[in-house]
Amino acid sequence: MVVRSMSPKEVADDARKDLRALVNKLKPLGKRMEREFRVSPKGVDRIEQAITWRSPRGNEWILVLIRTKRSTQMAGLVRYHGRDKRLRAVRVDLLGSDADIYFSAHFFERYLKRFNKSKDPLQRLFDFFSVNHTPTMQGVKQLADGTTEVFGSMFHGNATGVWDPSERLTYFTTFLDQGCLGADQQALDESLDMKRYFDHFSAGQRQRMLLDVEAEIRRQGQQRPELAQRDQQVLELMRQWTGLSAGR
Repeated sequence: MVVRSMSPKEVADDARKDLRALVNKLKPLGKRMEREFRVSPKGVDRIEQAITWRSPRGNEWILVLIRTKRSTQMAGLVRYHGRDKRLRAVRVDLLGSDADIYFSAHFFERYLKRFNKSKDPLQRLFDFFSVNHTPTMQGVKQLADGTTEVFGSMFHGNATGVWDPSERLTYFTTFLDQGCLGADQQALDESLDMKRYFDHFSAGQRQRMLLDVEAEIRRQGQQRPELAQRDQQVLELMRQWTGLSAGR
């Protein structure tokens, strides 16, 4: 069970011990969402459901189940209070395919001042993760201690923090309202928004989209060679957003 004296890394490691019970909890919900997806209107390619859950070990979770045509994905956030009694949380890498993300007390205090001021903090935390469960991020500066300053993008705003590769954990320490971003941050936010969009597609779908763009750029290059530099920039952005390289 998570206790107040734990570090964010210790919280994540403890929370992963709930995985078996968590999967059992979500199985009925997943089957129901699969049935709903089969009868959903044409054009609906994704449905989501968020719930709160207290594990048998006593950890407080917010769980999001995402159903698409090809797969079911899940995201989990464990909330807790530190020794100072302030609210913080860790988005836990449940399947070993990503990394953990720590949201500091300061991050939530700034976020909660911006959104849903009339609701209680736990309800606002639920609202936050229901919408912002898949943040994207990019390193912006390598630091001397081996960590990297990062900039994160979410539907409800942005975050700054540090990525620690030794712990496979990102520390989001500050929430930023999108209206407060500088020009460079706005451009980075737009790029990360596109990356999050492409993350909704399977690797095969992203590959086909990239190949289509490459074919169109080759066609345009034959007709308008003066646009070659601009087209190459577009192609590099597509490769970045899709997470694919040339020929893959």
